[in-house]
Amino acid sequence: CYDKYLKADYKEAVVSAGHPEWELPDDAGQYNDVPESSGFFKSNGTYVTEKGKFFLTWYSNKLLNHGDQILDEANKAFLGSKVKLAIKVSGIHWWYKVENHAAELTAGYYNLNDRDGYRPIARMLSRHHA
Repeated sequence: CYDKYLKADYKEAVVSAGHPEWELPDDAGQYNDVPESSGFFKSNGTYVTEKGKFFLTWYSNKLLNHGDQILDEANKAFLGSKVKLAIKVSGIHWWYKVENHAAELTAGYYNLNDRDGYRPIARMLSRHHA
């Protein structure tokens, strides 16, 4: 369920990366599926491939950039006032002890055993004093 703008953005990103054949993932399962029943999140699934890592990086960065833009606008709107921005980052703990961290990955937190998905969020918030 990607809108036409995200589809176009992803296509541009994969072409720039030298992989015009890559499409958005179609193996991530359905609404009530458990992660291991999908091709994307199963053990050694798409999420650990070059294509999967590219998608997860792109997806996470899209959400980080969106947060950056929103906070830029909020800081402009409140410039000169005594308003201090506060942010709540939800802790996504479902399936946390599972290798694929599927709940975090689908929420845009690119957090795996070898990758800290919360640090980029903290850095972005810090840049905006939020």
